[in-house]
Parts: sequence; C-alpha cells; structure tokens
Amino acid sequence: AARRAGKSPSRSCSRSPQIARGGAVGVPAGADKVPADPNEITYEVVDGVTKLNGSLSWRAEVAFPRPVQSDRHGGRPGSIKIRGPSRLEKKDAENDGERLKEAAVQGGLQACRQLQRRLNNSAMEDGKKT
Repeated sequence: AARRAGKSPSRSCSRSPQIARGGAVGVPAGADKVPADPNEITYEVVDGVTKLNGSLSWRAEVAFPRPVQSDRHGGRPGSIKIRGPSRLEKKDAENDGERLKEAAVQGGLQACRQLQRRLNNSAMEDGKKT
C-alpha cells in the first residue's frame, strides 16, 4: 500500500491506566465509605445557577477533608466539596446542606454522593413538572 507523503506512520495509542469504577480518584480503597468526623464537615449555601428567566437560586456545598493519601507529598491535605442542586428557595438549599452533611457523617463520602444523586434527580423531576 502506498503511503502519503508527509504523513507519519500510525502508532498504537498508549492507553492511560484505567480507574476502578465506584471509587473517588486518589482516595484509598474503602476510605470513601468510612464515616467522617462531624467536626470536620461543614456546609454552606452558595449562589446557584441563575435561571433563564433571571431568577436567582442557591445550592448547598458540603466540604470535608480528603482522606489521607500516601502518594501526596507535602502540602495541605485538601478537601472534597459536594454540591446539591440549585434551588429557588434558600431554605430548600439549607435543608439539602443539612441532609448532605448528615449523610457524610453517617456513611462517609459514598453515602453523601448517593444522596447528592437522589437530590439532583428529584430536582430535575420537579423542574419537569413546572
């Protein structure tokens, strides 16, 4: 087969290492299921996505410390933030924050992310009804 001038021969693509499904990137196995220290978990209500009609919204943002990582050299340990859905009522975002924080305290990162998905799904369903 003839090769076109100026084109390099194709090379096999090297694949990047696959990340195991179900876990957070850079978090030791099982660490995302460990209940967190309630004193280290915080939440705040922040500005949400502005709606197309210009309405302001709010969303809860839960922060807790990233589990200790053996491959992280020096520096601060960092934190993980999980955001709830945008809400038109600030009190609804407050409620989401309290629920997300409680899920993190009781069941760790995994439980908090599961609740996040449920809240986001229910918010989408509510949005379709209006």
